[in-house]
Amino acid sequence: MVGKDQAPIIIMAYVDDLLVATTSESALKTLMTALSAHVKVRETGRVGLKGGHLRFLGRSIFRRPGSSTLYIQVDPTYLDEAFAEFDLRKGSTTFSDLRPILEQEGSQPLSAEGHAQF
Repeated sequence: MVGKDQAPIIIMAYVDDLLVATTSESALKTLMTALSAHVKVRETGRVGLKGGHLRFLGRSIFRRPGSSTLYIQVDPTYLDEAFAEFDLRKGSTTFSDLRPILEQEGSQPLSAEGHAQF
């Protein structure tokens, strides 16, 4: 995508979250205005042209001072809680039987409100 001032805009989407990269403040403003006309938009952080660091959705997003490269990295421990919850071990090629967890007696189906959140 290219803004009105011909500055490139790169957009990465993850479910309902966007990562936007551009060198133009006016291109960013144009994009945010256009998106806001259709959906609720909230800026949660920035990594500037002079470098900086941001944590977002379990990812570390950063730029080193003087570099034009934007790095995105997932912390190596990001899935540790999920592994522990389902009794899985890193590097294992076998999976636990999840049926007892998924078929628990007395479990209630999601409410309409709960379903809407997913």
